[in-house]
Amino acid sequence: LVEEERLAQLGRLASATTHEVNNPLAGLLTVVDTLRRRGEDPGVRSSALDLLERGLLGIRNVVRAMLIAYKEEDSGAPLTARALDDLEILIRHEVQRKRLNVDWRNGLQQTWELDSGLIRQALLNLLLNACRVSPVGGRVLFLAVETAEGVRFLIEDHGPGLPPALRELLVTGEPSVPLGRGLGIWTVARLVRRLNGKAHVETPSEGGTRIMLEFPARPLRSAA
Repeated sequence: LVEEERLAQLGRLASATTHEVNNPLAGLLTVVDTLRRRGEDPGVRSSALDLLERGLLGIRNVVRAMLIAYKEEDSGAPLTARALDDLEILIRHEVQRKRLNVDWRNGLQQTWELDSGLIRQALLNLLLNACRVSPVGGRVLFLAVETAEGVRFLIEDHGPGLPPALRELLVTGEPSVPLGRGLGIWTVARLVRRLNGKAHVETPSEGGTRIMLEFPARPLRSAA
C-alpha cells in the first residue's frame, strides 16, 4: 500500500508539472509571434524579450516549485510585487480566450521573506482554475495585501463553486473522498502547508468561490 501511494503521488506530480508548464507556453508563443511581426521596432522588441525571459523563468519556477514540494530545499527568491504581476501575464491567454474581466489589485509595497517560486505556483494554480470555471465574459478578482502578520491573497470567481472534496483538501490538506481531478488544488494545498500558511474558502451569496490564502512572513526591504 505504501508503494502504491508513492507511485500515485509520483503520477500526480508528473501530471501537475506537465499541466502547469504547458499553460504559460501559449503566452510565450504569442510573444514569439509579436517578435516576428513587429520585432523591428526597438520598443516592441525590448518589451517582448523581457516578457519572454520572465515567462521562461516562470516555467523554471513551476518545475522548481514541484521539486521543492518533495525536497527540503528553498528557491531563495523573496516575494515582490513584480513577481505577482508576472502572473497576470501568464493567465492572459485564458483571460482573452473567455473574454474575462480581471480585477487585479496588487497591494504589495515591500519585499517579503517568502519563497517567490512557491507562492507564484500556488497562486497560478488558483488563477487558472478561476479562469477555467468562470463563464464567458465573467469576472475574476485577484487581491494581494500586506498585513501585520504577513501577506494575504484573495482570488474570487463566479463559477459553479468548488466541490466539497476539493474545498476540504484545500482547507485541511486531506480530502474526504478519493480525488479523480483537482491536481491544481492538490498542489496548492501542499504548497500552503509547506509555507506554514492557511487557506479559507467561502461561497459568496451571488455564487462562485472566494479563496483566501494567508502566509506569515517578515518584510525585508521596500520593493522597487
